[in-house]
Amino acid sequence: MRLSRIEMVMLSALAAGLTGCIPLHRHPATQPATEPMATTQPVATEDVGTATKIPGLAPKPKPFIALPGKIQAAMARPSTLLLEHASPDSPVPLSEYAKQPTHRLSAFHLHKGLTEVEVQQLMGLPAQLADTEDPWFVYRLNGDQELWLHFSGATEPVLDAADVVRGAEDGYIRDRVFSAD
Repeated sequence: MRLSRIEMVMLSALAAGLTGCIPLHRHPATQPATEPMATTQPVATEDVGTATKIPGLAPKPKPFIALPGKIQAAMARPSTLLLEHASPDSPVPLSEYAKQPTHRLSAFHLHKGLTEVEVQQLMGLPAQLADTEDPWFVYRLNGDQELWLHFSGATEPVLDAADVVRGAEDGYIRDRVFSAD
């Protein structure tokens, strides 16, 4: 039985798929014996349950990939609300926002009677001040969120309200997390 050229190519492709990626332009008998097989599968040793890789067949090292946290820190931007209401009197310029530390909301221990001085002793200076007439202290939170703290009182300002602000497709979302009322 004589096979046509197309049938031979199809059979060799089928055989290559069954035996493991033999190129169509080379016949297995014409490959040099010193060329290693392209595999990264571990080979079992005498010890049951352990495996070692064949020397010289280790996968190529992958390029350095930045960790997600570092990418997020580099891309940190103030919320739309903060961009609109940032105070020029802020101790930290808005351009330095991404360099400010992030905190967890639970670290603030929000409670009635919490003073402005206590928050600054615990967390340091805020990342930004918002609104010059009725100031809000803005701290960066994990997950690209901001904590907005409002203090009231003439002699010793105490916590009046706290909001968590996060970005949204059309601007921002503001959630009240503490109210002294």
